[in-house]
Amino acid sequence: FLKKKRVKMSNIIRLNANLKAPDFTKIKPPLNIGDYQIDCSKLQSRAEIENEIHLRFFQIGAVLLVNTELQDLSKLDYWGSILIDEPMTYQGGTGNRPQFGKNIYDVVAKEPHYTYIYPHNEMSYLSRFPKCIVFGCETIPKKGGETLLFDNQAVTHEILQTEIGQKLKKNGVRYIRNLTDANKPNNIIYNHWQDVFNVSSQSEVEYIAQQEGWELKWMNNGRLQISYQKDAYEYNEALKENLLFVNLSFLSAYFDDWHTFNTLPHEDRPFHIVHGDGQNFTAQETEYLVKIFDNYCLPIFWKSGWIAMFDNERWAHARPPFVLQKGETRKLG
Repeated sequence: FLKKKRVKMSNIIRLNANLKAPDFTKIKPPLNIGDYQIDCSKLQSRAEIENEIHLRFFQIGAVLLVNTELQDLSKLDYWGSILIDEPMTYQGGTGNRPQFGKNIYDVVAKEPHYTYIYPHNEMSYLSRFPKCIVFGCETIPKKGGETLLFDNQAVTHEILQTEIGQKLKKNGVRYIRNLTDANKPNNIIYNHWQDVFNVSSQSEVEYIAQQEGWELKWMNNGRLQISYQKDAYEYNEALKENLLFVNLSFLSAYFDDWHTFNTLPHEDRPFHIVHGDGQNFTAQETEYLVKIFDNYCLPIFWKSGWIAMFDNERWAHARPPFVLQKGETRKLG
């Protein structure tokens, strides 16, 4: 038998902040799911369903469809096409995601079930991001596995009243990504730059970086560090105002509970965010940014066949930790 190596706690680097996910099985959710729900079984035709979706989506930016009879996630585009005219690929995202169909991605990638994926707007760290996202549920565990949506307009209004909100408005943020080389040995691997950008050569990555205005730094073993500055707020056409648009799942503290990434200094982890002026977020700032979203949360306790559609600027989303019992799966696309 192999003896399991014990991890020395002294090797683990943690931020002194409360970054736990809210548990809405024990406390009342701030937002009521019934206000966003459309029962498709009560509408007579697809035309009626489409009209209701467009009306509600324009008003509140998010809808939850129930009784859709969706049983196969490869058919999710039947519903997604109601709001999405031009589907986009996941190139440049956090990593390779399995697909159930063209542009239909598995939301469960390599992240461990026990980690909290912080509130974020999808691909907000890139110059090109989705305007609308459609989630569909095929299977879900009996307990846990929910998705959290957050009213980003309400979050923005509150955060702009604070010092950090104004600092973000003035300086923006700087994203830092550390990627390994698929062809070189590396002790700790999250994502290879070849997989993230669907390329095979350094020159291809350098071309993308040049187009995007990113700073690139090649390091030992073919590792790549990318850094670039972005505004912290994005103008939303529907609301006619700027909304917070920072991808908090890029906070390096996200890896505090994920071994062996939690043995790396924060700046060497796969993702890291600092203020636009180069200063690190303090523990207090990090905790505030993550926890403020809890006050404006709409938890979705999935059932098979449910579909959620939301404006990626008006609504952020997150995934709390969950546990799969024997024989259970969490299949969302």
